[in-house]
Order: sequence, then C-alpha cells, then structure tokens
Amino acid sequence: MKSYLKVILLVLLPIGSMAQFSHPDSLIQALKLTTSDSSRVSIMEGLVDYYAEANRDSAIYYSDEILLLVNKNNKKLEEANCWCYRGYLLMKLGKYPESFSCLQHALNIAEDPESEKNTWYSYSSPRKIRLRVLEYIHHNFGHLMGNTNNTEQQILHYNETLKIAEEIGDTSMLGFVTMNLGSTYLHLGKIDSALLMEKNAELILKQTGEKKYLSYVYYILGNIYLKKGDKDSALQNYHKGIDAAIEQNNIAYEGSIYNSLTNLFLLEKDKDSGLYYAKKYLKILQTMGSTNLGTAYQNLFEGYKLKNEMDSAYKYQGLALISKDSAYNKTIENLTDFQKLYFKEQMRLQELEEEKSLSEAKARNYAFLTGLGVFLFIGFMLYRNNRQQQKANKVLVKKNEIIAESKKRSDELLLNILPIEVAEELKLTGHCQAKTFSMVTIMFADFKDFTSVSEKVSAELLVDEINYCFSAFDLILPKYKVEKIKTVGDAYICVGGMPTLNFTHAPDVISAALEIRNFMLERKKEKETRGEIPFELRIGIHTGPVVAGIVGVKKYAYDIWGDTVNLAARMESSGEAGKINISGVTYTLVKDKFNCTYRGKIVAKNKGEVDMYFVEA
Repeated sequence: MKSYLKVILLVLLPIGSMAQFSHPDSLIQALKLTTSDSSRVSIMEGLVDYYAEANRDSAIYYSDEILLLVNKNNKKLEEANCWCYRGYLLMKLGKYPESFSCLQHALNIAEDPESEKNTWYSYSSPRKIRLRVLEYIHHNFGHLMGNTNNTEQQILHYNETLKIAEEIGDTSMLGFVTMNLGSTYLHLGKIDSALLMEKNAELILKQTGEKKYLSYVYYILGNIYLKKGDKDSALQNYHKGIDAAIEQNNIAYEGSIYNSLTNLFLLEKDKDSGLYYAKKYLKILQTMGSTNLGTAYQNLFEGYKLKNEMDSAYKYQGLALISKDSAYNKTIENLTDFQKLYFKEQMRLQELEEEKSLSEAKARNYAFLTGLGVFLFIGFMLYRNNRQQQKANKVLVKKNEIIAESKKRSDELLLNILPIEVAEELKLTGHCQAKTFSMVTIMFADFKDFTSVSEKVSAELLVDEINYCFSAFDLILPKYKVEKIKTVGDAYICVGGMPTLNFTHAPDVISAALEIRNFMLERKKEKETRGEIPFELRIGIHTGPVVAGIVGVKKYAYDIWGDTVNLAARMESSGEAGKINISGVTYTLVKDKFNCTYRGKIVAKNKGEVDMYFVEA
C-alpha cells in the first residue's frame, strides 16, 4: 500500500523540489526556513507521505497544518486532496467513521467545478487535477466500504473510480481497481463477474508493466477456480502467483497463497502436501516478523493429526493456543493504574461471590450432618437446621444485595463523569486514547452579565438557579444525541457528533439549543412574574475538527481541544441574549433545515472577521 501512496503523491502533489530531501529531518529543516505558504504545503505533503506508514499520528498532524494553510489561501483542490489523504490515514488507523467524514468532505469540495479556480497545482489542467483528486477519493471510499463490509457501496465507488481513470487515461489505477472489483465480486459469490474482472486486471497489469500486483490477481483467480470446482486451474494460478510474488519479492502475497494451498490439500486429506505448504507459510510469517502465528500453528496441528503423528500434532496445538492467548497476556503485563484499580474492585466483588458460595456450602453441610444424626436427635436437629438455614438465607440475600449495589456503584462512578463509550474503553483497556474527530458541532451557553446579577442575589440562590438551569439542559441534550462536556462557572459546553460519530450533529445541536433557549425564555417570565432577577442566556455554535480525551490521573475529566472550541466560544461571546449565534461553517450544514438571518462579518476576539448568523425560531 505504501507504493499506492507514492502514486498519489507523485500525481497530485507539486513537490518538484522535494527530491533533494531524503530524510524527514531535511524536510523539517526546510520547513523552518520557508515562509511561502505554497512551499510549506509542498514540504508538509512530503512529511505526510514519509509518516503515512511509519507514524500516522504525525502524518495527521501535518495534514492539519496543511488544512490551515490551504483554507487560509482558499485553495480548494489542495483542501480536497488533503481531506482525501486524511481519510486514508484514519482508515488505516481503523477510525472508520472519522475516515468517512473526511472522505465525504473531500468529495463535496472536489465535485464542485468551482474548486478548479485559484489552485497551486500547476503541472496539469485544473480540470484534470480535480478529476484526479475525485478518482482517489472514490478509490479510498471503495477501500473504506470494503473494510466496513458495505460491498454495495464499495462496488459503486470502484466503478466511479474506473470511469474517471478511463477518462483521464490512468492505466495504473484501471488495473488496480479492476483487480479489487474482482475480489469484491468473489466475496459476494458472483463468480463469473469476479473471473471476468480478474482476467481484465491481468491483461491491464501486464500491458502497463505493474507486475507487483499480478501475484494477488493469480491468488484471486486461484480462489475463483476453486469455487468453480476446477482444481487444476486453481493450482495453476496459485503457482503462477507464487512465481510472480517471488519475482517481485512480495512475501506477503506469497504467504497468502501458501495458506490457501495448505487449506486445499488438508481438506482433500493430502497430508503430505498440506504439511509442506503449512511449513512454508509458517516460514514466511517468521521472515516477516509476524507475532500472529496462530493460523500457521493450527494448520500444522491439522496436518500432523491427519498423519496420526500425535506428538507433533499436540506440540503445534499447544503453540496455537499460546499464540491465541499471547495478546491477552501482554495486555495483563501492561495494566495501567486505573485498570489495576478497576480489577481490584472486581476482585473484591469476586470475594463476595466466594463468600456467598461458602455460605451455600455450609448450609449443605448442616443438612448432611442432620442426616447423620437423624435417629438420635431428629427433632432437635431439624429445628436447628431450619433456624440455621433461615440465617444462611438472610446472609445470602444480604450478600447478593451488597454485590448488586457494589456493581451498580462501580458502573455509575464511571458513567456519571464519562460518556458511556469512553467508560467502556477505560474498563476494557485501562486507558482512553485521545482521538481526533474531523467534524463535530460545539455549543457554548453562557449567562449574560452573570457577575453583576450574582452581586444582587445570595450565594445560595445563585447556586440553586444555576443548578436548576443546568439540570434542565442535562435532560434536554440526550433527546438530540448531544454530549455534555463540562461546565465552567456559568458556562455550559456540549458537543454533537462524538464520541459516537453521526452525520446530523449540526442540526441536532441547533435543535437542542432552540429547546434550551425556549426553556430560558419561559424561566425568565416566571422569575419576572415573582419580581426576581432573571438570567438571560447567550448561545454560540461552531462546527469543525477537535481532539478529545481524558486528562489527568485523578478526578478524570473528558475534554475537547482545538481551534474549533475557541471559535465556538467566540460565537457565544459575540452573540446576544436570547439568541443562537452560529458560524458560517455551521450555517452551510443547516441552512436547508432552519431559518437563519445573516449578521455579516463580525469581529471575533483573536479570530478576525467571521461570518455569523442568528437562528430564528
């Protein structure tokens, strides 16, 4: 896949002078010496390429920096390309919802012909560059849909990729995507379509000289012929795939074919051939430095079991079990402080369970002893046993109540301070990894003139009123899938679109804001009727990327960071009491759902002029 990234960069990125830099240190040094935005983008694109496989978090960091510069200069094609690349990186990290959001954002930009205007990419016609960006967006979408088992959308995006590749004459992409389509059709059981695609892919790859993928084509063809019941053609293609993999030094594909041959021969009870390829598969995995050897060991166990060589069979069965458990053992060795505390609580609960079992055992022993003395003290022992059984039952009921209450407190402790997804991650892994969310909507709510009002009422009444209002907000948010983040003094902060990704976060947050605004207006009427001083609320909303995670080791707090948070706060401070003030970015996402009034470009502290809108009732 690294070579695929190189193709993207060589085609899409204007890095004509990048060849002089052979190490990221050279690129970083050049970045420090460069003031031109276009040059900085080119250098950072080189850094993104370098870190794409070695350190994807660093690659994402530089993609963030690129986005800031291209947005500043309104370079739409560069922005679409960056969102596309970012979507690919997040997909490789397994962050599929975030990847989808990035790729969709890239697609929205690149589908607009207006994006061809004002671009730094000057090595080809703007239209062809835009089509090239669209080609790779659809290609990445195809991979993403495959990873999430959405084969219908996967085929749709691959076909879009092929259309664009044919239009711009991208033969490399034609072969690569045709190959992937064949694999997808095989997965769906459409054998004839899969065979046609792989045959076309073989022809294209041979014509274009892209031999490194031929081994995979032959591997898929072998699987197709096996499905058709044509063993001879399957073996012929498997061996062609092995030859192609050895020629291109592609040991990963070579290993996949050895594994398929192992399964083929073991199913046919050909133990000698099965063991031969099982050993070659194990050797390949060891050469690659893989730690996941369980499948290879299991193959060897099955082979030796067929040969009735049980000593060797049991040996590899044991190794397969050890390999399966190694990940679990490694996790136990690296327990975090939080996980150890959590496990300690679980051990305490387990001790209570053991006490419960012990009480039950004692009750059974009493019954047994009663049976031994039945002829001597039957009346007395029955009476005594009955009393003891009643006491034991009371003890069991009490212990059950303690266990249930302890479990409830243990779970509520986490859920009261953390989102459920984050709490579950903490319970399972002992830590919560910071995550980047490409598109969320943040709401800041703050009381107008809080300081002056607080000087006119008692501290008790002030706290009671804040608690009353914030408690009402807490009940409103879940209706709209909005997550409360924290309160800071009289400020209330919440966000839509995380920690569980959704694509309705902007309208969800505004719907919640409207209900909160209406609640505060009704509360104001109540307070004024009683002759009390009411609070008035300002609400500000902005949409964009954030980083979220847990900070500290005591009194855990789930929080969000990023420029999006700062700008959401500026939306609130630049708004008016009883109004919902949103940014231009949020407006583009909700303009078809809510009536909004354009306020113009308003100066926001430390942010310059920002487009702002009031959401009307």
